[in-house]
Amino acid sequence: MGPSKNEAEGVREMTIDDIHRTITEFGKAALRAKNTGFDIVMIHGAHGYLLSQFLCPRINRRTDEYGGSLENRARIVREVAREIRKVVGPDFPIAIKMNVDDGPEEGSMTIAESTQVALWLAEDGVELFEASCMNPIKKKNEGTCYNRAGAESWRKALREKYPHALVALVGGVRSQKESEDCLKSGVCDLISVARPFIREPDLVDIWASNPNHDSEAKCVSCGACLKNAFRGEFKCVFNK
Repeated sequence: MGPSKNEAEGVREMTIDDIHRTITEFGKAALRAKNTGFDIVMIHGAHGYLLSQFLCPRINRRTDEYGGSLENRARIVREVAREIRKVVGPDFPIAIKMNVDDGPEEGSMTIAESTQVALWLAEDGVELFEASCMNPIKKKNEGTCYNRAGAESWRKALREKYPHALVALVGGVRSQKESEDCLKSGVCDLISVARPFIREPDLVDIWASNPNHDSEAKCVSCGACLKNAFRGEFKCVFNK
């Protein structure tokens, strides 16, 4: 990626050799996870990290085979998936966390584009797709299950061609009723939750025992738990 005016001196665009080495290292990491005893590996292709940057046309300003068209921007992600599939074998599950879109800014990846990427990745051996977004902290004002539209688009497209592929919805999952509705209406196959468990580790038991199916998670999506984690304190600020 080309450096912006706000980036530190010394940042440079990845060379083709850098890219190929990175792809190989993804495969090595996946194999270590398998050999350690993990049941699945997930590729992080969301939240503005490396693979997400390649996918986003606003960020990716490359002019070679890894930039420009959607096919080129998705190339490294597909090559990572293929490398992992090659080293872990045909029966080990591979997942990816990916943005459904990159936000409202001009030059962002759209839901239609991410849906196409999901189809390509299913062809490459990915079996579980977690629908996320560029900046979950900023999305908190959009209500619950804010990646719903993207997840639904992915699942509809994947069902037609790769019926074995599963879609998980993550992001703003705070409402029991809406979460159950997403599952029942076919928006997604799975619900993913992260921050609410930091405040309520027993959230699943709370929802399972609720006869009215109308519980709300206590998490307010403030993001302070992430700041705590960076300081080595993995806890919710509301839990004393």
